[in-house]
Amino acid sequence: MMKKGMTLIEIVISFAILGIIILLISSLLSFSLLNFDIGAEQRDEQFDVRLAADYITKQLRYIRQGSGLQDEISVVAIVDDVAGYSYLYYENNNLKFKDSAGSIVSFTDDLIQSVSFTLRTDAPNVYVDFSVSGVNGYQIDSSVYLTNLKWLDITSQAGTVVKYIEP
Repeated sequence: MMKKGMTLIEIVISFAILGIIILLISSLLSFSLLNFDIGAEQRDEQFDVRLAADYITKQLRYIRQGSGLQDEISVVAIVDDVAGYSYLYYENNNLKFKDSAGSIVSFTDDLIQSVSFTLRTDAPNVYVDFSVSGVNGYQIDSSVYLTNLKWLDITSQAGTVVKYIEP
């Protein structure tokens, strides 16, 4: 007569197989969560770098020419707080904007590693070339054609601060 049921060895083997399956599933889940976190960090960095590049472009593109032709825009090393000027600059992993009234706005979330500007002319046109780098290596290099500035007698300038008169 046969008894119905499972032997102890069959139960142990079943639990071993179940344990291996659970271990594989949990490893896959852990790997997926790690990759999700890496992707989220990359997304945030790319967003900040693109936001900074877009803001720089929008701020500088339509600078208007005033009476002092050479004083409309310059690229300098520090924010020198000259009255009437606005500034775009990098400080503490953020792109910052300081308006002519002295108000400072930070546009990014500590994910910007560096920002650099170069002012150049290609007669009669004036350009600001800039580079924005994120903390994990994502970078955007671009040029802004200053549509309202023509024939400025400016030598090429490079630095980390753009100083300009707002329209």
